[in-house]
Amino acid sequence: MENPFNTIEERLRNIESLLIQIKHNPADPPETDKLLTVDGAAEFLSLSKPTIYRKISERSIPFHKIGGRNYFISNELIKFIKER
Repeated sequence: MENPFNTIEERLRNIESLLIQIKHNPADPPETDKLLTVDGAAEFLSLSKPTIYRKISERSIPFHKIGGRNYFISNELIKFIKER
C-alpha cells in the first residue's frame, strides 16, 4: 500500500510547479476591449442600472445600440472615466 504522505507530497509539488509556471508565464492579458451589456457596464462602473439608462438617455456615456440593445466597450468606458 502506498504511503498517503507521498501522494500528498507529490500533489503539492505539482501545485507548486503550476503556481510557479503561472507566475512566470501569465495567461492572456486582461481584456480591455470587452463588449459589455447594461448589467456589465453597471458592474464595471459600480453604478446602478437606472443610472446607466439615464446616462444613455442623456447621451452622456459612450454606448452602441445594436438590434435594440445597448452595448458598451470597456476601453471606451475607461476613457470616459479618465476624461471626467
